[in-house]
Amino acid sequence: MASRPQTRGDSHAGNKPGARTSMGAGGKVKRIGLRRFAESVKLFLGPVAVLTAEQDLLVKRKLLESLSRRELYWMALLLLGSAGTFVFGKWISTSGFDPVFRIVWMSGLWGIAAPMAFFLLRKTIALPKHAGVTTVEQLHWAWAVLIMLTSLWWAAASFGLLPPSWPRGHSHYVRLVRMTFVELTLISHVVTILLLAPSLRATLCSLLLGAIPFGLSMGNLMFIYRPITLDWLAAQLIGLCFIAWFICDDQKRAGVRELILVEARSLAEAATAEKNQFIAAISHDLRQPLTTLGLKLNYIFRNIGSTNLVGDLSIAQRQVDAMVDMINGALDICRLESGTWHVEIQEIMLASLLDAIVVDVRPIARAKGLTLRLHSRPYLIRTDRHALDRIVRNMVLNAVRYTPSEQRGKKGHILVSCQRRGDLVRISVWDNGIGIPEDRQRDIFRSYVQVDNPE
Repeated sequence: MASRPQTRGDSHAGNKPGARTSMGAGGKVKRIGLRRFAESVKLFLGPVAVLTAEQDLLVKRKLLESLSRRELYWMALLLLGSAGTFVFGKWISTSGFDPVFRIVWMSGLWGIAAPMAFFLLRKTIALPKHAGVTTVEQLHWAWAVLIMLTSLWWAAASFGLLPPSWPRGHSHYVRLVRMTFVELTLISHVVTILLLAPSLRATLCSLLLGAIPFGLSMGNLMFIYRPITLDWLAAQLIGLCFIAWFICDDQKRAGVRELILVEARSLAEAATAEKNQFIAAISHDLRQPLTTLGLKLNYIFRNIGSTNLVGDLSIAQRQVDAMVDMINGALDICRLESGTWHVEIQEIMLASLLDAIVVDVRPIARAKGLTLRLHSRPYLIRTDRHALDRIVRNMVLNAVRYTPSEQRGKKGHILVSCQRRGDLVRISVWDNGIGIPEDRQRDIFRSYVQVDNPE
């Protein structure tokens, strides 16, 4: 017998009160259609990179700075066009209306819009580096509102120009005197799209809301006498909106690509610098055991009959082992970067591992005047022995290195311990050294960073 797995919606959905019903066919078709449209747009435009909140803020800030600079160019062209319209435009010659209307129109552009643009530019330049998304968005909307109001005020000049006229005997033909101003505005929309490309909202506000005064002043006449021209102008405006959408999206993608390239370059430079620091550090660390080994071997050669020969050889052997561990550590880092490093899990006695580390480090601590103690339990754990040995050894050596022999009348001491926490074992290295401030504790996991070392 064939069977299928039951879902929560299949099991007695009609019998339970308040059971959820499935979405209707119309809703499913609508969602599928929207999803397919979004996928087709992505195929045409290409996928957008997934950005973090910080990266998204950087892109928005870069677009805002670009918009502020380009808006000044747009405003300058608008002011030049307004001057030409003011002088050469065919304005209504009603007594008292023509000069007042023109003066008010020019004053709005030159006395209000231009100073507001410079004011917003100063705010954009003075925007602090730690400004959040809300501040950037508010400033972006301020630019969009200024552009919208400026476009509305520019198009309001159509109310002061001469109305349409047509000759006698040719009622089918309308000669619209104001078409020169409309055509000039439509031609300037191309420049508007290119200059305001960093902001889709500003571009659409300029295109759509700027068309309202034209529709109010001459839409009825064009609808009656020149419907084809009205349709053509409306289609042209819609096409400009789609072009603006594509150009603005391309500008945003260009900003994202530039940000990704800059961060990739920074990561590559940081990786190169870190690798150089690693090579310098490991060369310095390898030089120390080699120097000690050379001195001890030279001493053994000159005092071959000494009774302390066994101890001297033991010290030399430990230095050789330390050097081998450093080389193995460098090889392990190379394996980690290439993805070929494998963890070897095995059962080990934690007490013996910690005891070996303390025995090796105790002479160094004693020579510095420190007390190094071990408090351990006979725990049997499963881990990578070499990795755990390297981690704990580095912690103990750091404690020895940065713990003073005496501080405020107290002798420096270090304690290595282990305690059980449920199914885990916690290994601790205690010391009364200088410690790490809370605001610098995140730097623990950064390579070659020291609290008191500015380099």
